[in-house]
Amino acid sequence: MQIVQHLRTYTRGRRKLRFQHFIADLRCGERPLRIIDIGGTVPFWTRWWGLREEDGLHVTLVNDHIQDDTDDEDSNVPFLANLRTDATTLTEDDFSQYDCVFSNSCVEHLATWRDQMRMARTIMGSRLPYFVQVPNKFAPIDPHYPRPYVPFFGAYPKEVQRRLLTVSALGSGGRHTYATAGELLTYYNPLGPEDMRRLFPDAEVVVERPMGVPMSILAIRTKARVTRPEAATLLHPVAMGAA
Repeated sequence: MQIVQHLRTYTRGRRKLRFQHFIADLRCGERPLRIIDIGGTVPFWTRWWGLREEDGLHVTLVNDHIQDDTDDEDSNVPFLANLRTDATTLTEDDFSQYDCVFSNSCVEHLATWRDQMRMARTIMGSRLPYFVQVPNKFAPIDPHYPRPYVPFFGAYPKEVQRRLLTVSALGSGGRHTYATAGELLTYYNPLGPEDMRRLFPDAEVVVERPMGVPMSILAIRTKARVTRPEAATLLHPVAMGAA
């Protein structure tokens, strides 16, 4: 488990550095850079990434906290704002007041491939630069179920995952019944590199590989688009959750 935590910490640090390079060209004069964070939380920015007021960012966190329990850590930090809403209801126009889109470990928690595609299409349609991260479903250790004795958990069929969770919680809390395991897995639809390329066809897709381990995936578009991208189909060759 210490190795897993070390990999995650190292990857997070490298991702922060990459993000700093990403926003370097987006600065808009003296005002703070306005970021909309899909699925964002206060601890991510203040505790894990150590954001400070002098960094010149203002981040709006979009999170209804159905799957996240950090809403009690409400922020009095002047450079963070909370928008408690379902991120899947956002439209392209909702992004108009921001300079870029950010998301970290959120898209894999949408309930269906259709929801994931709709979210990706909205982000691309905003025409803003974006920086979207998800864990890699083909990583040896899944961050949601970080037990090394069940490697590559994210790549297993949904029914196998459900059965395994009735035997062990795999680091997700107490042991689950078949019913509660199914409810939990509704909001667990991990993605691989090819999935991210289908979701974000106009992005550079990067696999983060600390010590050679393919831990997570980034989809990055560095420039704002003048024209809207072609809408991708909502169909997918591999079922991911309920349709």
